[in-house]
Amino acid sequence: MLNKIREPGVSCFVRARNEADALFKNILSLRTISVPYEIAVTLHRCSDCSEEVLKTFIQQGVPITYTHDSNPVSRAGYETYVTPSSHPYSLSAFSQRAFERAKYNWLVRWDADFEATDFFRDFVNTTLSLDATEPRSYQLACALGDRVICHEEYMINTFLGCKKYLLWETYEQESPRVTTRLGAVCARSLPPSLLKEYWKESPWFLQPDMADTEIAARYAALVAECGPEPEGFARSNSPNFDEPFAVIQKKHADLVSQGIYVD
Repeated sequence: MLNKIREPGVSCFVRARNEADALFKNILSLRTISVPYEIAVTLHRCSDCSEEVLKTFIQQGVPITYTHDSNPVSRAGYETYVTPSSHPYSLSAFSQRAFERAKYNWLVRWDADFEATDFFRDFVNTTLSLDATEPRSYQLACALGDRVICHEEYMINTFLGCKKYLLWETYEQESPRVTTRLGAVCARSLPPSLLKEYWKESPWFLQPDMADTEIAARYAALVAECGPEPEGFARSNSPNFDEPFAVIQKKHADLVSQGIYVD
């Protein structure tokens, strides 16, 4: 188990793409964590002042490490569905590169536009067992706007690697494990109706300078079978999610047999 070779503490992983304002608020909300921790940031194809934001906090003693990743990435949704996990531009490979940098045994997936609540900071500072050896994961309650709450296994000490699950990346984890849902809100974020600019770009494998005919063919076949992908389809609690996802679930076995879904 990878966490056995890591130090007791918390590694928060942030993937940011031209989100300097959100990144500033994000780090500001984490800086009062008092246990050993790090904020491990991947600046993905950033052209804004995100790096300067990080350098400012580093100068103030905030434990931040960061790296630049200039590779294109298949976003959650149709793009991930048709991209093999082993592909260097897959979402799971992108996450794997980030998670391999972890210094501490507790890994936290932390979106760039999250702001930590008092509850989350207090839980980490006073309740979380940093040197726990039993496999455990926590489902963190995240408020997306004023009305939507999602619960995902954002904090784990069971990480074995990243893989693909249908439209998203997910973790390979030790099992059995204890999974606990934290009822109070741990993070607040933008409402799910707001699309970040990079969600509006065409898939990387359709762009002339990076065209991948094999993945592009799978993507075209998926669109032909299931209809065009709604904008921002696979984001958390997307208003356009339920009906198209039901179609994919119904046709999944057939899509696999046609070679459209490749794990």
